[in-house]
Amino acid sequence: MASDIELVIQHSKQLEQTLESRLDATGKGLHEKATSIATQLDQALLRQLRWIATMRNKVVHENFSLPSQADFERSCQQALQQLQQIAPSPTLSLQSTGNQSSRSGRPTATARTSPRQQSGRRSSNQHHRGQSKSGQRQASWLWPALIVLALLGFYLMSSGRI
Repeated sequence: MASDIELVIQHSKQLEQTLESRLDATGKGLHEKATSIATQLDQALLRQLRWIATMRNKVVHENFSLPSQADFERSCQQALQQLQQIAPSPTLSLQSTGNQSSRSGRPTATARTSPRQQSGRRSSNQHHRGQSKSGQRQASWLWPALIVLALLGFYLMSSGRI
């Protein structure tokens, strides 16, 4: 029987690879990868992935022992099966048009881009990699400050001081 550490690392790695390759998840670990595609996942599956990630982190970093290796393995297998049932994220694929009248003969894009390749617009509950909620709150003062500076500049210009 494998040790707890080997078991959690093996299953976490498998889930992370599936999230990346099949659903275009991004992030450093299982928590971040699951968060990056949270809108594509069922809430129960998302909770299960977070529980697996938490167990993995406790075993690896806090000298925690799994209450039941069999339960952990079963949970990982269920999550993996559910992830594999989700349709993969569409990616940009290049195919030859096959049209003889095409001048260039170059491949053309036939599918839409994946979420990773899109313009960067995300819903309010998704965060860019490495950007925390507190970072967004700290930047909330930026627009009012810019408006105040613009008004101050306008006032100084209109009063002839600049």
